[in-house]
Amino acid sequence: MASNDSRAAVARRGVDERAKAVDMRLRHLMSDAQRGDKAAYAALLKDCPHIIRAVARRHGASVEMLDDVVQDVLLTIHRARHTYDPERPFLVWLSMITHRRVIDTVRRIGRQGAHEVREPAAYESYSEAGQEPEPFAAGS
Repeated sequence: MASNDSRAAVARRGVDERAKAVDMRLRHLMSDAQRGDKAAYAALLKDCPHIIRAVARRHGASVEMLDDVVQDVLLTIHRARHTYDPERPFLVWLSMITHRRVIDTVRRIGRQGAHEVREPAAYESYSEAGQEPEPFAAGS
């Protein structure tokens, strides 16, 4: 049992170290991008989508909405990049933005769904096949 516990602890430390290394890399890329380095900004935007997808799934985003969430988060990063503090963890900043965009996307889809006509109800408004609509009579 102790052997399994120590292996799990080593595995967690390994994951933590990889996460720290990724965060440090992204932190430096964002800092460079804030100073106008276009190559750093392109590298940052290339690295973010897989992280955004993972965070979005953890926050309950369905597979169908992932592309919308990724796009919204990347636009938010672009608009809010000046607000990022390079002294703070980038992954936390990115995770918070992603969480908020997931909530926004779920709400937007809910609003759209509330206004859409469902398929069974849509058929009720169609005339029977082969029937011609009654002509409109002016003045009646």
